[in-house]
Amino acid sequence: MLARRAGRAYIRLLLKVRLCAMLIPLYCPSCGKELCVRDELLGSQVRCPACEAVFRALVGMEPPLTPYSLAPEPPPIRWGGGSTRPEAEAYLGAPLTPLDELILPHRGPVILTLGILGMVFSICPIAGWILGGLATTRGTDDLDKINRRRMDPSGRGMTSAGRICGIIAVILSTLITLAAIFFLVMYLIQL
Repeated sequence: MLARRAGRAYIRLLLKVRLCAMLIPLYCPSCGKELCVRDELLGSQVRCPACEAVFRALVGMEPPLTPYSLAPEPPPIRWGGGSTRPEAEAYLGAPLTPLDELILPHRGPVILTLGILGMVFSICPIAGWILGGLATTRGTDDLDKINRRRMDPSGRGMTSAGRICGIIAVILSTLITLAAIFFLVMYLIQL
């Protein structure tokens, strides 16, 4: 496959050279598009077909500088034995941050507290739904971040427990609401 790609690139290069055999390659100074101009047009005014800019065709015209071409090239990324830390720090102009500082702290105790409070207050269904729902959604989000290694994994146990307590709180609040509706209907039927 690599040989096929290299072959295609070589064929494109040959076609470009063949098409530009009597033409001089140059670049538009306003848009940077590469153009091929006949050699008898050198020194005269030409119009870019891409941006309609008019400029004098000269031999050896380089593409215009862009902010990307002015920036220094980043250091190569090497995996394994070769370390490029000093080169990367020199490129960035600041010391690199250790990976441990980029990981978010876990919120396991907060999620566990929300789940337990949701179970306690599930007697009042609205409070149970709110607290249990918060524990469930926050716990799911945090477990996802822990699995993607963006959050401290030491809080996985408390986060899972808080999430489970939140699910139980939502279920209990729903059951209590259904039981209250059932007893209310039965009471109204008795009247």
